[in-house]
Amino acid sequence: MSKPMRSRPDREDYAFITVIVVIAATLWFAYSYQACGPAQLRCVFDGLKEWQDLIGGIMTVVAAFIGGYYVIRSTTRQVEALSSQFRETVRPYVIARLTTRAGVLFVLEIENIGQSPASNLNLGLDRDFYQFNDRLNLREASAFNRTIPHFSPGEKISFDLSQGFNLNNMVDGVNRTPHQFMVGAEYHFGGSRYHETYLIDLEYYFQASALKHPSDHLDDISKGIQAIAKNTKK
Repeated sequence: MSKPMRSRPDREDYAFITVIVVIAATLWFAYSYQACGPAQLRCVFDGLKEWQDLIGGIMTVVAAFIGGYYVIRSTTRQVEALSSQFRETVRPYVIARLTTRAGVLFVLEIENIGQSPASNLNLGLDRDFYQFNDRLNLREASAFNRTIPHFSPGEKISFDLSQGFNLNNMVDGVNRTPHQFMVGAEYHFGGSRYHETYLIDLEYYFQASALKHPSDHLDDISKGIQAIAKNTKK
């Protein structure tokens, strides 16, 4: 995220102003010393009226330096803020989320919802999770143990987890289908490295309505069309 612009001078600003004032004072006294001589330094103050033009010129130069410094610094910060905001807009966002299929099957989805591809994507799980309590341990799946060189915008990987009745299944004192686990995603874009973690909590879906997505009915629709086609041939 972009950093907020500062509204007050910081230590660097005060140091810059101090240096300019010291330089101006040094030039003034050096000029006075040369004009009056080492034995007549009092004339520096007695003849101030004669040097008003010099002092005014020095102050003008100092003001110009300070004003130009603040203008350049403010412009630089604005450009950096706009660049950071644009970068956040177009960067990849690899997320992990929990969905359901057929109303009863929990599914883990990993998707790039950003506008740019993620490079060198590495996924990870913090706990073992055995699909349906008797199949592959997702933590040992290829997607969680190999680097994905290119993960395009809109690209998605899905993993079936289990039905609700198979969750928190203990085998030899080990929870093979835990309710909660963390998914980590580390990837690169434009020379920057991003690391994000997501908590997958299956308990949120407990006692919720088991609604089916329209895509869950595609098999039924396909079977219905096939039955209609057979009846038509007869």
